Amino acid sequence: MEILALNVGSSSLKISLYRSYDEVPERLVKITINGLNNSSIQLKTEVNSECLLQPQVTTFPESTPLKQLLTLVWQQLTQADLLPDRLVHRIVHGGEKYFQAVKIDNQVFSDLTELSVLAPLHQPPALEVIRLFQGILPKDIDQYACFDTAFHQNMPSYKTIYALPESIRAQGIRRYGFHGLSYQHVYKQLCDKQPEQFNQRVIIAHLGSGVSVCAIHQGQSQDFSMGFSALEGPVMSTRAGRLDAGIILKLLTDGYSANQLEKMLFKDSGWSALSGIGADINSLFEVDNERCRLAIDHFIFQVVREIAALLPALNGLDTLVFTGGIGENIPQIRDKICNKLKWFGVVVDQDSNKTGQYDIAATNSKVQLKVIKCNEALSMVQQVT
Repeated sequence: MEILALNVGSSSLKISLYRSYDEVPERLVKITINGLNNSSIQLKTEVNSECLLQPQVTTFPESTPLKQLLTLVWQQLTQADLLPDRLVHRIVHGGEKYFQAVKIDNQVFSDLTELSVLAPLHQPPALEVIRLFQGILPKDIDQYACFDTAFHQNMPSYKTIYALPESIRAQGIRRYGFHGLSYQHVYKQLCDKQPEQFNQRVIIAHLGSGVSVCAIHQGQSQDFSMGFSALEGPVMSTRAGRLDAGIILKLLTDGYSANQLEKMLFKDSGWSALSGIGADINSLFEVDNERCRLAIDHFIFQVVREIAALLPALNGLDTLVFTGGIGENIPQIRDKICNKLKWFGVVVDQDSNKTGQYDIAATNSKVQLKVIKCNEALSMVQQVT
């Protein structure tokens, strides 16, 4: 069985074709469409050695319709005799109704559309890709959805409730948690490498343009930093992270509209706003001025605070895992976070950390420190195989 997994970001689309005959599916093709909101769009195709497709990089003008790009991808797969049996999409928010992979029909699509206001950076573009593929796919190829919120759904209500009036809570206002597909895959990788980790107290820090941390024990989410929407938790690339609700009340009193607040909170805040440089955190290290240092220090402080806040959920900590684009690839960030956790016995090995080894803990560290690459696409494929 071949499965096409699609992961839509705010400005990119990652497409991976897997062959799923064995216990561990094999990726045949990876296609990345970058710059969907930029002046030029890049479509990059990567293949394994046995694939008939050729690796290539193609640039398109900004005005290129997304449907044209998706049609081109489908044509490439068709010409290489690599038509998938089904498609699976990463959906950020499943609300209270969707806790496992589901085949997308009109009702599911409508339900997920209603949840778009809770994840405006990711849900609308993901649904647009689903809609466009409905006009491209043969009738016998189904599309499925997997949910970032599903991993956190077995928690007791005292951990997910907000102390709001019952009439508000009845509308589904509660903590949901996100990045579940990442946590699920990274935790499985950890336990596959070290089966004893299943009984350990684990915190995974997903550090990318979106940032969250999650406490896990025996395969179950115990607590997490994100809440009702993907705004809560540490500061992110364009999101402010946790805010006092009084700020929103003040801005409403000042005349801000709901649309203005949504744009500010999801797109115009975060370390991008603090630094004045942009959303790429690497550029903050390169510029290295007072504003950039402030943004980095604020980010480190907030991540460490969120990690510390999860310790009661586990009654301690045995293993801290870094994942996500920043967590996997920027050793300076890992080093700064670990240094702020020295009080808890966290000691990083400088050489291992600089080279991004799996194990980056010093021999005298009381907490195991790991770096694991997240693969949300593989997690999705395994759910619909």
